[in-house]
Amino acid sequence: LNAKERNEAPILFRSLKMAKQKALSEKASAITICNEIKNSIINNSSGKIDYIGCVNAETLEPLKRINGKVMLAIAVRFGKTRLIDNIIFSKNESKKL
Repeated sequence: LNAKERNEAPILFRSLKMAKQKALSEKASAITICNEIKNSIINNSSGKIDYIGCVNAETLEPLKRINGKVMLAIAVRFGKTRLIDNIIFSKNESKKL
């Protein structure tokens, strides 16, 4: 990574932390959470997103709703370097009867 890319790279984990907090504090869909991460990275870095995923942390199946044990995972290219990161958390939504 060059100097600019090293300065921008921390946005990856900051974006994941921000998305986790939003997911825990609001009732947001997985698409909404992934879009939050995408927008944060696009607006704050020169990185090119390879993927952003919101999956079940145990099965790695894509999620529609943020519920249970969740993994937010990203891969972003800075020049020739591909950086990957993830964050795992649990959110249990109570179902109304």
